[in-house]
Amino acid sequence: MIKVKNKKIFVKYKHECYLCKGQGGIFNTCSSCNGEGVIKKNDGFISINVSCSDCNNTGKQKVSNCENCNGYGYIEKEEEIEINIPEGFEKRTKLFINGKGNYINGTRGDLFISVEIIPNDKYKRQGNNIVMEAEVNIFDVLLENTVTINTFREDVIISLNPSIIKNDIIKPGLGTKSIKGNEYGNLIIKLSLNIPSLTNTQKTIINNLITI
Repeated sequence: MIKVKNKKIFVKYKHECYLCKGQGGIFNTCSSCNGEGVIKKNDGFISINVSCSDCNNTGKQKVSNCENCNGYGYIEKEEEIEINIPEGFEKRTKLFINGKGNYINGTRGDLFISVEIIPNDKYKRQGNNIVMEAEVNIFDVLLENTVTINTFREDVIISLNPSIIKNDIIKPGLGTKSIKGNEYGNLIIKLSLNIPSLTNTQKTIINNLITI
């Protein structure tokens, strides 16, 4: 969940049509404004320029759509890129990839990626701290045995005793790294008891122990 990992994704982007050079088709000079984009109108002694409605102020009129891009001026392409998900990444943050956006007017823009973090059943995040639950056998607790807890970073060895169940076990520096620096959060282990089903013979043995 937390480890740094490169991820490959497919990205769709707009690329300027090579056939029409992004124009979207074949254009002629507008006959209404002679390519000026505006039409001069006289109002008495005053001459004013108004936008040409036939060409939308462009000075050009489309004769036909480009057969390659259907008049859009661009085609859609897809490529596979590899991105790095930094440790400590939060879903409120966006990744910025230079030069992987749309290719328009001879220049390719940038790509912004919004990352969704999938919840994990074993680990819960609280800022840079990681909270996990670990189940231990009640007999290991009563016998004060040493157990090994597997975590996402390293194995943690815990010496059990009846009072330890009441408190969280905190392992400094085993949480996730801060995305803003080199500080690490804590790993918080919450222990719970696994009480197995007993056979009649086992129940008898325990009862005899209690009455001693």
